[in-house]
Amino acid sequence: MQFVVTNDSGYNYFWLHKRNMNKSLLGFRMASSLQDEAAGVLDVANISYVKKPKKFLITVDRQMVEANQEVFKSIAALVKKTWESDT
Repeated sequence: MQFVVTNDSGYNYFWLHKRNMNKSLLGFRMASSLQDEAAGVLDVANISYVKKPKKFLITVDRQMVEANQEVFKSIAALVKKTWESDT
């Protein structure tokens, strides 16, 4: 299994699990208070996701991430808020 993590100040903001056909499963933690906002950002961009308690999972590939850079920047800002609210 291959596993990649983006880490800042000891916090794992995003993680990737390699899947088949050049796809990966992108995961990130999200505070309950920000989940509706994150879901709205993804819904507007028509990005499918699985919402679990305290986290989101999205199947991604390079083209999808490149085509939705602004969406992922918005999600990254919400993930950062999640970690900042826990510290």
